[in-house]
Amino acid sequence: MTKKISTILGCIAGIILISAALTGCKSIINSSKNKTQSTNDKLVKKTDISDTQKTPDENMYNTILSNLGEINEYMAINNHSGLEFADWLYKKYGYSFIEKLSQSDDLKNYIYTNTGVTIYLLMDEFLGINECSKQINKSVGNANLVFAGDICLTDSPTFVMDRFKQTNNIYDCIGNNIIDLTNNADLFMLNNEFSVSERGEPLKGKFYTFRANPSNLSILDQLGTDIVSLANNHVYDYGVDAFSDTLLNLSSHNIPYVGAGANIEEAEKPIYINVNGIKIGFISACNAEKNRFTPGATENSPGIFLMYDHTDLINKCVDASKRCDYLIAFLHWGNEDSKYYTNDQHNLASELINDGADAIIGAHPHVLQGMEYINGCPVVYSLGDFWFNSETKYNGLISLDINSNGYVNMSIVPTIQSEFTTSKISNQEELNKYRDYINSLSSGCSVDENFNFITRN
Repeated sequence: MTKKISTILGCIAGIILISAALTGCKSIINSSKNKTQSTNDKLVKKTDISDTQKTPDENMYNTILSNLGEINEYMAINNHSGLEFADWLYKKYGYSFIEKLSQSDDLKNYIYTNTGVTIYLLMDEFLGINECSKQINKSVGNANLVFAGDICLTDSPTFVMDRFKQTNNIYDCIGNNIIDLTNNADLFMLNNEFSVSERGEPLKGKFYTFRANPSNLSILDQLGTDIVSLANNHVYDYGVDAFSDTLLNLSSHNIPYVGAGANIEEAEKPIYINVNGIKIGFISACNAEKNRFTPGATENSPGIFLMYDHTDLINKCVDASKRCDYLIAFLHWGNEDSKYYTNDQHNLASELINDGADAIIGAHPHVLQGMEYINGCPVVYSLGDFWFNSETKYNGLISLDINSNGYVNMSIVPTIQSEFTTSKISNQEELNKYRDYINSLSSGCSVDENFNFITRN
C-alpha cells in the first residue's frame, strides 16, 4: 500500500513539473511572437492569419484597378488579369493593406511606403520575372539620377588621357566635388564615346576614330558609373572585333550598356534598373552621322540602335513605358558644335514623350544646349563634352529626382571643361554667365539662383 501511494505521489509530481515546463515554453513563445510582431509592424506584412480570413469585397478591388490602370495593362501583356494580381496582394499583405490601399488618395505612394517597392516591381514579383540588370539601394523615397554627356577615354594623342597619364590620378583631371556627386548619386549615367579594345583597325575614311585600352575603364569605375549609352558614332570606330570587345569589357566591369549589341534584339532592348525600389527604364538610339560609318545592328550582325527612321524607337518607347515606373530616352542627335537644338529634335522629343518617354537626355553636339519641358517632361538636348579634350567650353551634369509617382525636380550642376580637365564652376561672375547662357537657349523654362529648373508662364 505504501509503495502504491509513493508511486501515485511521484506521478503527481511529474505532472506538476511538465505543467510548469509547458507554461514556461508558452511564455517564451509569446515573448518571441511579440518581438516578431513589433519588428514586422514597420512595414505592412501579413502577421495575423485573421487578416486573411476577411475577404476584400469587389468594390475594393475595382477601386484599386480603376485608379491604377497600369495593373490591368501590364497583366494583360503577361497573360494575367488585374484581379489575379489584386488577390495576390491580398494574400501577401492581408485585408488591412487592401482596405487602406483602396481608400488612399495616393495609391502609388501608399504601395511604395508600405512595401518598399513600386507597383511595377510588385507585379514583376507576382509574375516571377526580374527584368532589372542591376539593383541599387542607397536611400529610401526618391531616386537621384545624375547624367553627364560625352566621355572619351581614347589613347589617341591630344585627348584627356594625355592629362591622366601625367598624374595617373583622376582627381587631377575631374574636380573632387564632381566625382563626389557622381558617386553619391543613386545612379550615374553618361555617353561612352569610344571603343574598348586592343584589337581592330580604324575605319577607312573616318577622320576621328577613338579606341581605349580596357584598363581605362577603371576611370568609369572611379566615377561610380552605373550605366552607359553606346548608341553613338564612335563606339564602332575600330570595326566589329573592337566593338564586340567593348561589350564584353563593359560587362566585365558590371556596367550595363544600352543602345548597342550583338544583334538588333540586344541593341534595341531597353535596360531596366531597380533604384531604391523604383523600376527605371533606359532606351538609347542615334542618328548623328551625316556620312554614315557606324552600322546599325541587324538580326544577325552587331551594331547600334539607329533612329534615322523613328518608327522602331517610338515602338520601343511605347512598349517599355508599359513595363516601368519611369522611362528615360538617352539620344545621340543634333548638330555638332551648335548650341541650338533643331525643330526636328523638338518634334521627335514631342513624339517620344507622347508615346511614353518621361525624360530625354541628349548628347553628340559636344556643346551645352538648352532645355525645355514638353507635357511636364524634361528634355535636355545636349550636355556637351563631360571630359573629352583640351577645348574650353561649358558642360554640365543633370540631377534628376523622381519618386514612385514620377518627376520631382531637375537641376543642373554648372561645370566647365578646359585644358583636359573638368571642374565645377565656383566663381560668382562665371556662374551668372553660365545661368544666362542656359536661360537664353532654353524654351519655356529657366534655372533659378540654385540652378533648379522652373517653368516659365
